[in-house]
Amino acid sequence: MATDVKKFTISVTPDIEVDLDIAKKSYFYKTTQNEMIRTLIIKGLNILKAEGKNSAGRHTG
Repeated sequence: MATDVKKFTISVTPDIEVDLDIAKKSYFYKTTQNEMIRTLIIKGLNILKAEGKNSAGRHTG
């Protein structure tokens, strides 16, 4: 892991907490929670980028 990382604190709803717990147990059981969150953020950002290319850069939501 890079040594020059930025720390973030987020608040999650109970529903999101349940979803994260399920994801951790089902897909990320061999990784840390931090690595899981980073992976999910990266995947989500990649989807946004792909959608942006398909819709000429217009993001909704």
